[in-house]
Amino acid sequence: MPSEDFFSEVERMERRMRKISEDIARSIKEFEYSSGCLEPLYEVYETPEEVIVSVDMPGVKKEDVSLEATEDKLYVDAECGRSISVRKWGVSSQEKTFKRFRKVIPLPSSVDPERAKASLKGGLLKIRFPRKKAGTRIDIE
Repeated sequence: MPSEDFFSEVERMERRMRKISEDIARSIKEFEYSSGCLEPLYEVYETPEEVIVSVDMPGVKKEDVSLEATEDKLYVDAECGRSISVRKWGVSSQEKTFKRFRKVIPLPSSVDPERAKASLKGGLLKIRFPRKKAGTRIDIE
């Protein structure tokens, strides 16, 4: 196979993969719109002792939030106290109403989910996870 045939085949494959990626991303957005779920904005930061996750959850009451965690992921699901409308601009204006926040947040290091603490104030959900100890020192007798 001449080299220019090889490179044009690689370019054709790259274009096809890019199109497939765009189609998948569009399908995910369409599912979010059709399911009425919105991914909340969030921030994850670390201290030497903790992993702290802040999640923007406007209009949510603490009794409407469900949190689950493993050593490396946080699962957030919340029903909005009121519907949240998002306007999409383009050729024509569209408005979509969301009734739930839902997000899986990867954690940057292993945590102890059993000792996590959460608070919700002013639409900001904050979860504090103690870091999981890397190991335990064993003394020799």
